[in-house]
Parts: sequence; C-alpha cells; structure tokens
Amino acid sequence: MEQYRKKLEKFCAFQERCISEIKIKLENIKVGNCRVGVRSGQAQEKGNEINNIVAWGNTQILIQIGKSGKWQAGHYIVRGGNIAGNVIQLFDVQLSGWNSFTVYGLYAEGIARLGYFSAQTSQHKIPIELDGLNIRFAPQSLAGKQNLIYSWAQRLMISNSNLWYYGVVGDTMTFAGYCTFNNVDFGLSKWQNNYINHLDYSNGNFIIKRTQ
Repeated sequence: MEQYRKKLEKFCAFQERCISEIKIKLENIKVGNCRVGVRSGQAQEKGNEINNIVAWGNTQILIQIGKSGKWQAGHYIVRGGNIAGNVIQLFDVQLSGWNSFTVYGLYAEGIARLGYFSAQTSQHKIPIELDGLNIRFAPQSLAGKQNLIYSWAQRLMISNSNLWYYGVVGDTMTFAGYCTFNNVDFGLSKWQNNYINHLDYSNGNFIIKRTQ
C-alpha cells in the first residue's frame, strides 16, 4: 500500500508542475450536476480562457477562483455562455497577487446571486470586470432574500449589462460592498412603463426596489 501512496504523490507533484506551466482553454463545455463547475487554485494559471460555458442542471457555484488547491488565484477570461436550470451562484472569486478576472457577454436566468468577489492585497487593488451580462435573478419566493453581490473588491466594475429580477413588485435587489455600475439596467421598465426603479443606499448596501 505504501508503494502506491508514493507513486500517487509523485504523479500529483508531476501533474501540478505540468498544469502550472500551461495555458488552459475550455471551449463549448457543459457543466452538469455538481457543486463547482470550474475551479482554479494555482497562481501560475495565466492567460486562461473559458469560452461558451453552458450549465442547465443543478450547480451550486459555476466558477470558483482561489479557494482550492494552493488557494492561489489564476488569471481567467470568460467569454460567453448560457446558464439556466438550477444554478445557485455564478462566481466565487478570491484574487491575490496580480491576476485579474474578466467576464464578457454571459447570459444567465433563474440564479439566486451573482456571487462573491474579493481582491484586496498588499500590492494593489486588482481589477475585476464584468461586461455585457444579461442576468435574470430568481424571485425571492423561490430563492429567498439574497445579497446578489458580496464584494470586497474595490475595483469591481459591471458595465453594459442587464440585471433584472423575475418577481413581484416589492422584491428588492441588494448589493453588499464595493461595486461600480456603468450603463447598467436594473429593472423591468423595458417590459412595462409603469415600473419605476428606485435606488437607495442603506447600511453599506446598495438596495434597488421597484414600485408601481
């Protein structure tokens, strides 16, 4: 048994060296029923791409960075995707060092929350950019009351996006922590003109509530 253990340790060490030196490119992948769809925990994973990711099953977290393995953050760019079904959270990102995280053109519906973002280091504030999102959150009657974003990243920016709520009048959208919104639509005004999107700031959270 001991000889198998040593062989396994040698194989894992070799695999870690190989993975840390290559660029990873995932294209047209489908995530099934799982806790985490794509996970990264190695700082040497740089210039990696996830293109056209699809998840239509039961998934707790779609993409997780910096919370497994060596607990280091690789550099990932996400381009496009279609997320539906029972995905609870899109992102769980904890950046360190100098690696950023970027998402372009992702569609998701029926999710409970966008996710958790942290990028505080002693070196500098790492940028996180989410651009061209089309997100339709599950109503509170299904997902419960959620903080749709938890952000400890002072340079988190969401641009050119739609963040909408499937739900009744009175549901609130709460964003906890730091975030800059640039050209973002939060409501159902595109569907019914008598809905008014109202933005408040309370207890360190951004709260968006639509009324009639």
